[in-house]
Amino acid sequence: MNCVVDNTLPSEHSLVNFICDVTRPRPKKIKRETRKISSIDAAAINTALKPMSGASVDELVSDYNDRMGNLLTTKVLQDKTRALWLNDVIHRHKIELRRLERKFKANSLEINRQFFLDKRSAHNRLTADTLNFYHHNKTQNADQKQFFQIIDDIIGEKKSQTATLPNHTDPEALAQSFSDIFTQKV
Repeated sequence: MNCVVDNTLPSEHSLVNFICDVTRPRPKKIKRETRKISSIDAAAINTALKPMSGASVDELVSDYNDRMGNLLTTKVLQDKTRALWLNDVIHRHKIELRRLERKFKANSLEINRQFFLDKRSAHNRLTADTLNFYHHNKTQNADQKQFFQIIDDIIGEKKSQTATLPNHTDPEALAQSFSDIFTQKV
């Protein structure tokens, strides 16, 4: 982590500039089940549904659900949730950036390269400004405890809920060793 203090500015708003080299937090994943339409066997469904008979509607529905549940396979997809600071402006900007990138790769003229590089620079500035604005708003009214929780979320470090103890088999022996060390120090 680099810390730069700039005393040349007349205001304290930009006096200290931190540059942190932290890893990006892993995206949270949402699981959902879907059915693959191409794997549906229409002939098997027809043969499974023809001999249906039941005394009541509830029995027919239960029988239908059982048979269809066995025939239709589902798979679990994992969706990445979108970061909270991403908005529609950045999304449209990214679409336009990818369009210009494809155009440049298809036809490597200098004008296409310049359009792509200009758009990429603008996109990087927009993303950085939006991220800074998001974190600034999030930390602006936070007290000290909330502020450090926000910093931990940004960095991606999660503290364990239980205290970390050395490896041990006997808790009483561990407590005694802590007591011995403490009495030696005091």
